[in-house]
Amino acid sequence: MRRILLVGLLVLVLDAVSKAFVRAEISVHGETIRVLGDFLRLTHVRNTGSAFSLFQGGRFFFIGFSLVSIALIAALARAPRYRRGAYAVSLGMILGGAFGNLVDRILFGHVTDWIDMGVPTYRWPTYNVADVGITLGVALLAVLMIRHSREEAPPPGAA
Repeated sequence: MRRILLVGLLVLVLDAVSKAFVRAEISVHGETIRVLGDFLRLTHVRNTGSAFSLFQGGRFFFIGFSLVSIALIAALARAPRYRRGAYAVSLGMILGGAFGNLVDRILFGHVTDWIDMGVPTYRWPTYNVADVGITLGVALLAVLMIRHSREEAPPPGAA
């Protein structure tokens, strides 16, 4: 459980610090700072939707969704398997990301997004550290669960 909380706190702090910097230093929907040319830019966007600017609006729906996600992580964390190793890291990443975006929604009514990637004609929706934590955490958790289910599956032809 400690590892889940430490990873979650790390993601939450990185997310909060980066968002505070962006809110203080980059004007909303205006200035763009090129980091790696047009491939990676810093752009301050207010997102009222979900991760990667999908499904705009619905602040209270997303607050509820975040709370349900946090409760689900707490339930999973009760099982010994999920408190160890890569499982704990994946749950911590999701937890930190969910809390990071939840805090923004409650305090500001939107999420601060700022990572802008792509090539001039094809851009990924702008996102933040919390979104990275959630996405990587869910992907890692899925891989671990698939691998675990294969390890527990009976051999072919077994009755």
